[in-house]
Amino acid sequence: MRWRLWQSYIAALGFWRQIVDALDSLRTERHMATILVAHSRVERFEDPESSAYDRYTPRMHKHATALLTEWADAVLFATRRFRTQAKM
Repeated sequence: MRWRLWQSYIAALGFWRQIVDALDSLRTERHMATILVAHSRVERFEDPESSAYDRYTPRMHKHATALLTEWADAVLFATRRFRTQAKM
């Protein structure tokens, strides 16, 4: 059977669910907090009630992103600020 790309992403959701279940076990049994880190991408969001805008989303397949976003207590975005100073 020849797999298509979207079938691979759907099959990978089973592994993501196993990871989420393992993280839930850490939270409940050992009272541990977990932090997941991902790269981001800019995605255009077409809002029907206002003008379209860009937003940051995790750089993952949309189904995996939906699963982890629903599971997580918070989805945050961090960046670095750079400051340069000329030598005198």
